[in-house]
Amino acid sequence: MKKRIIAIFGVIVLICGIALTACSKGTQETPTEATKAPQEKILVAYFSATGNTKAVALQISENTNADLFEIVPKEPYTEVQLGYDDPEQRVTKEQSDEKCRVEIQGKIEAFEQYKTIYIGYPIWYGKAPRIILTFLESYNFEGKTVIPFCTSDNDGIEAGLDEIKAAAPKAEWLEGMRFDGGKLKAAVDENGTVTDEAVKKEIKSFSDKVTVRVNKSGDETAGAASKEESGKTEASNESTASTTKKNDKTTSTTKQNTTAQTTKQTTENKTEKPTETTTQAPTETTTLGEHDTPFIPIP
Repeated sequence: MKKRIIAIFGVIVLICGIALTACSKGTQETPTEATKAPQEKILVAYFSATGNTKAVALQISENTNADLFEIVPKEPYTEVQLGYDDPEQRVTKEQSDEKCRVEIQGKIEAFEQYKTIYIGYPIWYGKAPRIILTFLESYNFEGKTVIPFCTSDNDGIEAGLDEIKAAAPKAEWLEGMRFDGGKLKAAVDENGTVTDEAVKKEIKSFSDKVTVRVNKSGDETAGAASKEESGKTEASNESTASTTKKNDKTTSTTKQNTTAQTTKQTTENKTEKPTETTTQAPTETTTLGEHDTPFIPIP
């Protein structure tokens, strides 16, 4: 009876141990909210002097659920300073000076959290405003995907694109888009919201295409990393197989040498001269009391 009770107790302890192990394993494999990787965020940064670029930026932000950052000059532009074809005005002077950098008020907090960044601006004298260069040179764009967009009545987005790319050479630049400034003036209300459905559709089509390209680029990067890791694993397996094969060959060679040595030793033993037979000296006896005990001399 006592043995049966001990056996039952042992089974219960074993079952409890298995259950605790399973629970512990399940807890370790379930990630907590704190350990989950943060979702990559999107940023739409823009400079707008008359409101056209701002309207496009707001629409892109709505389409992509992105954060907004307005690039605001420390010294705001007046309507007079924005006058075109006047060599005495601020815009004309700034755009004529390649070294000019317009100061920005405010900055982006935790810029590193953004992986994809849209940058919007108007085209001034065939290029991006100097304040855009200030913005690009103020942050580290390494590993960032940047998508430019602009507003213009005449010039395309290619105008001055090389200049802004040079300001952030480590970024991955995707193809951007130019939106017609004249069309936007009639499509935006006093609050800076795009009200024309055709213009909305055009902006959404652009942001949707960018999303597809960004996701595809991310998949290709992940695939390349997976392929590289797979290549490393295959190389490691090949190295292990080569080492094993080499060890097997060494073992086989050692075994063959040992067998040959054993055979040689056996042959030598068989060919040795016969051992000479020696005759033992006759046993002497001495009398110890009443009994004669034999004395055997040490050979």
